[in-house]
Amino acid sequence: MKIMIRSFVCSVYLLAVCVTYPIQANDECLINHDLMDEIPSLNNQTTINAGSIQVLNDSTLELRNGFEIKLEDLHVNGDQAVFNENKKSINEILNGFISGQNYVSKFEKGSINSLADEAILESGEVLFRNRNIKFEFKELKESTRDKFKIINTSFTSCADTQKGWIVTADEVQLNDESGRGILKNLRVKLFNTTVFGFPVIPFTATDKRTSGFLE
Repeated sequence: MKIMIRSFVCSVYLLAVCVTYPIQANDECLINHDLMDEIPSLNNQTTINAGSIQVLNDSTLELRNGFEIKLEDLHVNGDQAVFNENKKSINEILNGFISGQNYVSKFEKGSINSLADEAILESGEVLFRNRNIKFEFKELKESTRDKFKIINTSFTSCADTQKGWIVTADEVQLNDESGRGILKNLRVKLFNTTVFGFPVIPFTATDKRTSGFLE
């Protein structure tokens, strides 16, 4: 019985260290990932390049055989997409890559509405610039420039998870402005060993000082 209690206490402590400590990479195991890209420079012009361009109507273009779009603060490229100039939307993106001010992402399918600061991406990975954390995801939804919902995800602070921790969760809600988030149905591995699971838990997702429970 004492062993079980001691094991439970250790698991809670390890979970607290992994989740409530500001989520960022240790210097010893930084992720040197090919997702990292330069932050797009701000401009007021829209630039479009593609292997082939078909005009669907006055404001809509079908881009095929590889494309690149540079918007005000966002660069997007991929195999093909449909671009609407009036709505500043990019739909039906296949095998896309996004480079924004706060994050970069590689994904299989997606759509972006730049004016509404909305995006839905499927089956990919995202790296947030300010914390060097890579999330793999089934679906990512950006409702505003700073609020994200990530479905069926795993994330880590180490390229080699045997040297650090990895968390898997059914859902992550992340507010990049406040630096706070919520994990749902999470499992924590430390040095490649599962140490804990929990239905819902808040966490700090920044290296800035915050106040509140578990932070």
